[in-house]
Amino acid sequence: MSRCHWTYTPLRALHEETIFSRSRKDYIALLKKVFPGTKVYEDASEFGILSRRVAELFQELGLDKHALEKRVPSWVFDLPESQQLALLEGYCDADGYRRPGKPGFRRSGWMVFESPNQGLLEDFRTLAITIGLGVTNLNSRTRAITTPSGREYSTTFWSFECTRWSRSSKYGARIIRGNGPQAVGGGLTNEFLGFDRVTRIVPVGRTQVYDVEVEGNQNFVADGLVVHNTSDAPLTVFQSLPLDGVIVVSSPQDLASMIVSKAVNMAKKMDVPMLGLVENMSYLQCPSCGERVNLFGEPKGEKLATSLGLPFLGAIPLDPVIAQLSDQGRIEDYSNPIIENIANELRTRAARQIEQLTQGLPIAWSVEPSQ
Repeated sequence: MSRCHWTYTPLRALHEETIFSRSRKDYIALLKKVFPGTKVYEDASEFGILSRRVAELFQELGLDKHALEKRVPSWVFDLPESQQLALLEGYCDADGYRRPGKPGFRRSGWMVFESPNQGLLEDFRTLAITIGLGVTNLNSRTRAITTPSGREYSTTFWSFECTRWSRSSKYGARIIRGNGPQAVGGGLTNEFLGFDRVTRIVPVGRTQVYDVEVEGNQNFVADGLVVHNTSDAPLTVFQSLPLDGVIVVSSPQDLASMIVSKAVNMAKKMDVPMLGLVENMSYLQCPSCGERVNLFGEPKGEKLATSLGLPFLGAIPLDPVIAQLSDQGRIEDYSNPIIENIANELRTRAARQIEQLTQGLPIAWSVEPSQ
C-alpha cells in the first residue's frame, strides 16, 4: 500500500498503518475484491483483513517476511511476462512513483522504485531486465526519517528507475527467444545456432572484470544483445563465404591466444581447412643495433600452433614500413624475407594437398593446339 508498512501474524495476513490515506477507500474496496469472504477490519489509523487461510497462503508463497527481509520469490521469474509486468507496475503504484509523462521531462514516464531493502530492489531490477525493460543502475542515498511518534533516525535507501516500454521488439529479443516466455531457443535457430537460458550462477567473489570469457563456441547474450567481445566473427565468415583454407593469425598476448583457440575449434567443427598459424607483432627489431625486443612478452606462436595441431608458418615483427605503406595505399609493395618465406611455405603446402587429392585419378592428357 502507498506509504505504509506491513506486519504478519498467523491470523492477520495484512496489517498496515497508513501515513497518507487519500486512497484509503480504494484500498479497502480492493481488499474486498481480491479476498472475497474475508473479514475486513478498519479503525482510524489502520485497516486490513483477518483470515487464517490467507495468512497461510502468504506464508506458502514466501510473502511472510519482515520489511527488510522481503525478496521477490523465485516462482515469480517463471510467470508469463504479462504477470511479471503487472507485478512491477503494482509495486510501483504501491511503493514507488512514475515520472511525469511530458516532453522535456528527464526519463519521461519512467517508473521509480526506492526502498531500504537492497535485496528486494535488486530482485525487481533483475525482473525488469528479464522482460526487456530498460533500467538504470542501482543507486543509494542516506535519508533522515521522522516517524509519526516523533522519533528521528537515518537509513540508507536504494533506488532505480525503469521504463514502462519493453525493448524486446526493438532489438529482436523476442525473435531469438521465441514467441512464448518459456520458448527459449524456439525462434531464430538452425544447425549452427541455438539458445539456452543461464541455468545457474555461482558467486566467485568481487574482482576487476575487463572482459567476459565464455567457454567453447558459446556466446553470452544479455537483454537480447550479444555482449561485447563474446561474439564469433569467424562464424559469419565460415557460414557466408566459400573457403579453400584459413590462415590463423595470432599475437603474443594471452587474450589473443584464447580468442584464436576458440576460432580454431570452431573451424575444425565446421571442417574448414586450416593452412597454418602466423604470429603477428611477434617482436620489434631495433633499427640501430638489430636487437630483438619482445614488446608484448615472449613469443608464443610456435607453442600455440603445436597445441592446436597446426603448422607454424612464421613470426612477423613490428615494422614501421608496414604502417607507412598502408597509409599510402601501397601495402602490396611491402617486401620482407619473412613474408616471402611464409608465402613459399603456403605454396608448398598447397601443392602437397593438390598432389594428395589427385592421387589415384586417371592421367589427364593435354593436346597441343594445332598450328
